[in-house]
This record gives sequence, C-alpha cells and structure tokens, in this order.
Amino acid sequence: MTDHDRMVLVTGGTGFLGGWCVAELLRRGYTVRTTVRDLRREPKVRSAVVAALAAIHSSRASTPEAPYTEADWTDGADTSLTPYTRSKTIAEAAAWELARGAGAESRLAAVNPGAIIGPVLGEDRSYSLQTIERLLHGMPAVPRPGFPFIDVRDVADLHLRAMAELAGGGQRFIAADRFLWLQEVAATLRKRLGDDARKVPTRVAPNFLVRAMALFDPGLRSVVGDLGRHSTYSSEKARTTLGWTPRPIEDSIEDCARSLLA
Repeated sequence: MTDHDRMVLVTGGTGFLGGWCVAELLRRGYTVRTTVRDLRREPKVRSAVVAALAAIHSSRASTPEAPYTEADWTDGADTSLTPYTRSKTIAEAAAWELARGAGAESRLAAVNPGAIIGPVLGEDRSYSLQTIERLLHGMPAVPRPGFPFIDVRDVADLHLRAMAELAGGGQRFIAADRFLWLQEVAATLRKRLGDDARKVPTRVAPNFLVRAMALFDPGLRSVVGDLGRHSTYSSEKARTTLGWTPRPIEDSIEDCARSLLA
C-alpha cells in the first residue's frame, strides 16, 4: 500500500462516530483528513482525538419475527418516519446509484449502525447518548422503547474493516449487538455504577403516560414511535465476512455512563 492509499478522508470529524473513526485510523497508521463545519472547532477535535488515543483499548469479548438483514431497506418515502431516518436511507440509496453509474460499486461499502453509545469525545450529544444521560440524571420512570445498541468504537472498527478489506467492497453491513429495553439499560447502570447510578429510575412508565408527556417534552417525542416495539437486527454478515466482533454491550453502557459522569 502506498502513502497515497493510506490517506483517508473522514467527513464530520466533530461528530461522535466521526471522531472515533479518526482516532482508530490514526492508531492503525493511516494519515487522516477530516471536515468540520466551523474551523474554530478544530482545536477541540484535535484534543478529543488525542484523548481517545490514550483511551483506546481492544477488549472484545430472537424474536418470533426474523431479524432485519442487509437485504432490508427503510422506505425513504414513508412520511411516518422521522426526517433524520428518511434522510439516512435517501443518502445511502443515492450513494449506491452514483457508484453504479460510475461502474464503481466495488469501491463503496455502507455501515448501518444501531443505537450508538460509548465513551464521549467532546460536548456533542447524539440522541443515543442523551438517552443514557437522562437516565443518569434521573426521571420519574423509564419509558419503554428499546434499541439494538452498539459501541461507537466497534462501529468505527467495522468502518475501517469495510474500507480496507476486499471482501467489504460493494457490500452493506449492519453494526448492531443485542436489543435492550431501556429498563434493561437502567438495570445495567445500577449494577455497574453503584452509588453513581443512584438517580437512575427503577419504575417503568406506561406508554400512554409517555405519549402524553411527549406533547410537552421534545426529548420524548422521538421515542414515541418505538414504544413497545421489539426489532432485532442480524450482524452475522459483518462477523463472518470481515471477522468483526463487538464488545459486550454491558461494558459499552458502563464506559458510556462513566465518561458522561466525568
């Protein structure tokens, strides 16, 4: 591999996943360029990546319905979905169309992650991180949505594998671990953090109450559509094709919570 081949562009370097992709690429010997919306944030991005390279470690350790696989696509025209969800689908479909038009499908790989958690690198808070943060700060009761969680470091690792290995070319990969209800996440926080999780609620909020509260709380509106829904996703393709193995999700929950508390 030439020096030119080892230069990688990461878009959105100020983001949660983007920052970890930059850090992991640097750790593996790549030269990295990244984009930021505001050049004044460049020092924060640089310091966050440096902190991550002190912190990176390599510990790795069904429902009646069939799990979703890479053959399944979200309907980008479905207006019942959030604009964010639809935009992700539309953007990926456009990328594949562009690659096909250029005869370069083998040069593209897509990674579709679940709810990303893990150690934070800066002040930005994704929806998934806000969920853990709200549990730590306390609320009257835990709402009942659930998600297939995954560690941000493992998502970054899968991006790099898909980029560097020939088997990744022209493929879509799901990056997700086990599905957990939020009350299971809350229980893990209490078990792993002890007194630091003293504000984490133990009661579960009825769905009708969450829907009513969402009328006044913007932070709850995005979970209303997921209340009581149990969706599973198979990451078998990433595991068998690229040898990807995510760490135990309980470790990710603890690492995420401790970094938020710090």
